[in-house]
Amino acid sequence: MDYEWFEADDEALDIDHLAILRTLRADAPNWACRAVDTVVVEPEQKDGELRACLDVCDPINGLILLTVGACFRGSHVTAGHMHSATYELDGGPQVEELSTSGSPAELGAAAATWFRQILERPVLYREWSHAGRVAQEWSFGDSGLGLIAGGELSLPLVGEPTKTMLVRGRWRAGAGD
Repeated sequence: MDYEWFEADDEALDIDHLAILRTLRADAPNWACRAVDTVVVEPEQKDGELRACLDVCDPINGLILLTVGACFRGSHVTAGHMHSATYELDGGPQVEELSTSGSPAELGAAAATWFRQILERPVLYREWSHAGRVAQEWSFGDSGLGLIAGGELSLPLVGEPTKTMLVRGRWRAGAGD
């Protein structure tokens, strides 16, 4: 199945929302994600809030690590961590929030830059093994901030992991040191 970037019923959107989506759609093919990872929550009213959402995935293990999104209302955008089911901003600490005002094209460009910066951040997968049990953690490599954990969570995540792997982004010298 073919997916479109930030797929929406364009005919149901107002001209400002269309301009925002056009800007996002023009930039999105250059991002380190797939079109299927993007979602639009259309406004209930023509001039209501438009939400553009993105799942940040581990492409190696096929997991959603984080959901982020931008909420556009009038001449303002607020972006940040989102609940993965409701696509509501929830103030999670995993990403720096964006809040700015401007024209629809400026809002779309600001959100596109914000999404791209998140997708370019290095994400590490780490694994600890002990007596046949395994604990896993995915975290931003530049800040160490945990995204998700799995496996045998009762294992303490201390000491050197038995496996570490970069699963997203690019590692820069000094990042996470």
